[in-house]
Amino acid sequence: FSVHTWSHSLQTTKTNEEIVAELGWTMQIIYDFSGYVPNTWRPPQGDVDNRVRAIASEVFGLKTILWNHDTNDWCLNDQGGSACPNEEPGKDYDSVVNSITPWIDGAKNPGLIILEHELSHASISVFKNYYPKLKGLGW
Repeated sequence: FSVHTWSHSLQTTKTNEEIVAELGWTMQIIYDFSGYVPNTWRPPQGDVDNRVRAIASEVFGLKTILWNHDTNDWCLNDQGGSACPNEEPGKDYDSVVNSITPWIDGAKNPGLIILEHELSHASISVFKNYYPKLKGLGW
């Protein structure tokens, strides 16, 4: 588990106190439901600067984690088409699946952190589709 903030807002636009609340309340709810205290977090939209990173680290002991591949699956609707007709990312299910294949088949160094979402049946299906290959390649 990682923290992803309470309201999924841009953290660099927040005051120090608002950042503490965003991270702290999310950590609390994760702990309340799982008994687990997270030690990592991912800022929404990758929006982080040194001030936000310092609050996360110094107040909560959280390491900031960013991705090195974005599937752009956030735009898929339940039928596998685009929920964002004017957006290039994630045009459809096949384009999202096809964007992942070169990363899975690529070098294992420096590693792979894929940004994915569980916003629709199609976006969840993307993961189910490629997970067996991912596992089979030893990731």
